[in-house]
Amino acid sequence: MQIHGGNTSSFALLRGAGKEMDVDGATLSSVNDFGQFPKGCRDVLPSILVPRDIDFGEVEANGRAARWKVLNGYQRMELDGVRRVLGTGRAASEEVWLDYLQSTYAHLQHWYWRRFFYKMSARTFTFNGREYPADAMMKEVVAMAKMLADNARITNPLPAGVDLTGQEQKEIQDQINAMAVLPKPATDMFWTAFAANHLAALGSAMRALSHDSQPRALARYIQILSLLLDPKDDPYFRRFLQHPTQSKDVANIVASAFVKGIEWIRPSGPELIATLMIHLLFWVDPKTGDDGRGSIDAPNRGPLQAKLAAILESPSIKRLDLPQRVDLERLAGILGCMASEEVGSYYIQSTQDYLQRDLDACGKWDCEEEDEPELRCSKCKTVKYCGKAHQGWHWKNGHKLKCFAPVD
Repeated sequence: MQIHGGNTSSFALLRGAGKEMDVDGATLSSVNDFGQFPKGCRDVLPSILVPRDIDFGEVEANGRAARWKVLNGYQRMELDGVRRVLGTGRAASEEVWLDYLQSTYAHLQHWYWRRFFYKMSARTFTFNGREYPADAMMKEVVAMAKMLADNARITNPLPAGVDLTGQEQKEIQDQINAMAVLPKPATDMFWTAFAANHLAALGSAMRALSHDSQPRALARYIQILSLLLDPKDDPYFRRFLQHPTQSKDVANIVASAFVKGIEWIRPSGPELIATLMIHLLFWVDPKTGDDGRGSIDAPNRGPLQAKLAAILESPSIKRLDLPQRVDLERLAGILGCMASEEVGSYYIQSTQDYLQRDLDACGKWDCEEEDEPELRCSKCKTVKYCGKAHQGWHWKNGHKLKCFAPVD
């Protein structure tokens, strides 16, 4: 079985390993591109994701245009329904739709990797036909995360006015590039371990930096944040963003640096930094901002809107495929809603309320219990369960490899 990875993009749904993986000699197309789902998955694809009137083979044969036909078909089908249920305006409905689509796709992608490439239990991690001890895998990703934190001078903060050296920056980039070619389960584990253990220190280090005298360090810290998993899928990143002191000023630091100009290096880029700013708006308490409308202060939002408008008009950005522009456009739309006298005062808070409701569910993703779960993992305190049975199942099916004690 070979999987051909799709292009890395800002749209979290389309991120992938970008590698070919030989499993058993058969051929599968990548789940990382719309319309390139393996034929073996066809029966489990949600009908809402792939409309029944679009032929699956036609989608594969017609390439990108057909893939976006699928996406647009889903949008046309779902948007009015979401608007009716939530009673929201068009802009808010589009945000809800994007979040809903991302969540649906994430579940499908998780099923795909579990079905074809890896299995996790409390004792072992099986990948590409090879079995590894779970404890050894956990220690490895924790050590790799610490190596990145050390190389980036997060665990040993830079003195005032001193920037990263060229060699330090190269070591950071070499490690990030090495991680980028690994399969998604491995990179997810790495970034989860990093978020669990080093984000509090990264936030402190960012607040001490100067854009004028330490531009390399600031750019690398923003790059690292932009490569983390979606906060909906990474409880440690989410906890950092929602913490009253750990994420203090980070949204304004990132927005200000983006406006002034920062060096970006792939696999990050302006589109992923836009995604990061969306996360900072959607998960950080909006009351931390100067006007209560969002975590980015009003004096920074105006210049940020102007910067985004200029970027979106640049020929290099216009040449990008839509998935690589979508979060730049989405962030511009969010800032426009925040400026609106009609919805601006409650837009971010209502979005956060919606996202939080989606998280108040049992850690066993197919649990059908309707009551809000009351049991919580005693170690990481990030996952809830309806009862001991589902907590035990989750521990044996992957949670052990992602369970870390809180770091203050």
